[in-house]
Amino acid sequence: KRGYVVICWDPVGQGERSQFWDRARNRSRYNLVCGEHAILGNLATLAGTSLTRWMVWDGIRAVDYLLTRADVDPKRLAITGTSGGGFQSLWIGALDPRIAVVAPSAFVTALPARMANRIFDDPDSDPEQDPFGLVSSGVDHAGLLLLSYPRAIHVSAAVKDFFPIEGTRKTMREVAAIYERLGLGDRIKLKE
Repeated sequence: KRGYVVICWDPVGQGERSQFWDRARNRSRYNLVCGEHAILGNLATLAGTSLTRWMVWDGIRAVDYLLTRADVDPKRLAITGTSGGGFQSLWIGALDPRIAVVAPSAFVTALPARMANRIFDDPDSDPEQDPFGLVSSGVDHAGLLLLSYPRAIHVSAAVKDFFPIEGTRKTMREVAAIYERLGLGDRIKLKE
């Protein structure tokens, strides 16, 4: 009988992966919640790229590593995370078909709701969440979730969160309607 194998990593600019460490003060020059990857993300945007590229690559490489292990069943991979981890699980799940279940938490919402928070509630910003061209092309979380089709999707959301629940519900209605139309309505779930 197999148990569970879990891999967890800090994204660039958080936790143990500080990019702006101040040795004299023994801490980052910025906060390690979102401050560092906001700085990195803004610099990447100015350079014509996105921090999304490296954050997603980290996750895909983590999957590569898991698949080298004899105790991992390659048909039973799932990805989950909350907030920034929800961002990572949504993107990595959308782009890596080896993942059977995509389960972002406290991240999925809709474009208008996201933009309102970006303007008023998030002074650090998270530029990796909206890579250059994504918003202007009209790509929203519904489109990213649909890249997971026909795999299972389980979205967890808080009713009172930075990511507005109204946007989460709208996005999930859109994606669930397509899953149901294609006969796979039992593979998509929202838990509030």
